[in-house]
Amino acid sequence: MVCQGVEEVDFAVLILEPQEDQPQTTNMEVGIEDILHINFEYSKNRFHQKDVLTGILNMCLVEIKIKYVQLVITRKEYYLQGSQFETDNKTIVKYELVDGCPQKGDMIPVRLYLSELDLIPSVRNVYDKFCVKNLMSLFIIDEDDKRYFQSQVITIYRKK
Repeated sequence: MVCQGVEEVDFAVLILEPQEDQPQTTNMEVGIEDILHINFEYSKNRFHQKDVLTGILNMCLVEIKIKYVQLVITRKEYYLQGSQFETDNKTIVKYELVDGCPQKGDMIPVRLYLSELDLIPSVRNVYDKFCVKNLMSLFIIDEDDKRYFQSQVITIYRKK
């Protein structure tokens, strides 16, 4: 039996938007052997411009007196000037997570709304002349104003 008005056509589906990876937790650790160990665990390292950065700051070992802990997001621009690369740094936000000395075992929740910040998408490489990277840094400042920190590159993207 043949159906009239039915036609078979080949087609393809093209997905233009980036597929979201399965959520994985990412860790950033700051520490000095037998004195300080702080672990910042956050949901991912690839964010949409309107995302919310959520995580937990775990105080695993605290043997020094901490004045405060900050989360800092910095935009680094690399560009070719003549035959040398130049860099331009801009601090986007300094977010104070802890004011005062936390105790071992303390867990501090973190929530930072990225939509309120002036973030631009990360650009890997534009004709080998321009590159933008966003760095997230965790700074610990003790009572003697010594700074301990760790940084990681995060990707900020936007959908067209």
